[in-house]
Amino acid sequence: MPTTQKDVAIEFDDALEPAFSSIAVTDAQGKSVTSGKSAVDASDNKHMSVGLDALTPGVYTVAWVAVAADGHRTQGHYSFTVK
Repeated sequence: MPTTQKDVAIEFDDALEPAFSSIAVTDAQGKSVTSGKSAVDASDNKHMSVGLDALTPGVYTVAWVAVAADGHRTQGHYSFTVK
């Protein structure tokens, strides 16, 4: 049965450059499970999110790239499990 998790949202310490910042979410087979593109919140440029398709039980990986307004680039990833 699919879960009702609607999105992945990340809060950063610094303002983001929307054109160069992104979040990707994939399933265990590497298939994208996002619905649409990630976006930086226009009213809070430290907040970025992406919508999700319906998730079935399994392991998912979130990979993010954050480019700060000053040009500093960071990236990372983490996993979560849907039971």
